[in-house]
Amino acid sequence: MRSLRLQNLFGQLSAPSQRPRKRTKPQWRPQVETMEGRTLLSGVVWNPIPQTITVTDISSSNTITVNVGTVTGTVRVTEGSSYVQESAGSVKSILITESIANANDTVDVENNLNIPVTVNDGSGTDAANISPSAKNLNNIGGSVTVNGGWGTDTLNVYDQADPNNGSIYTMTGSSVSRTGSTANISYDWMNVV
Repeated sequence: MRSLRLQNLFGQLSAPSQRPRKRTKPQWRPQVETMEGRTLLSGVVWNPIPQTITVTDISSSNTITVNVGTVTGTVRVTEGSSYVQESAGSVKSILITESIANANDTVDVENNLNIPVTVNDGSGTDAANISPSAKNLNNIGGSVTVNGGWGTDTLNVYDQADPNNGSIYTMTGSSVSRTGSTANISYDWMNVV
């Protein structure tokens, strides 16, 4: 009686297919996390090879921060309460691209653990801030490259907490540096430095 009711409710009952499902070989896929319209590609999950943390801004105005992670020896890229955190030993570069037209984005590079950081500004009013909280270029090891976009772009370099009195700053048409610091800050197409 029960099977008749099922037949009436769901149509004719049919026997399940006897053919086994074909098993496919699992394929490698990068770990992808989304952060409020932004995609972070954090690299290989199971293979600890050198990698690039890539942030592509595909939403409106945001603040992106590069800093040390909560675990010693890690680097963290944060936007709001979302982040990706990787072992500094496995990350070879960080690439941030702001691609939305007229979005006003801010990128704060607080500490890059000697990992090269490249920021590609979009067409909005964008700002790149180097050590805005600690105000010490000793926290920036290695290179930070900021490429301006079509909008009005600003590069701010903070070093008020420099422990060396009498440091000499050198600014050219494409770079900023200070004696006693390993920070190598270069820029192109910036409206204000």
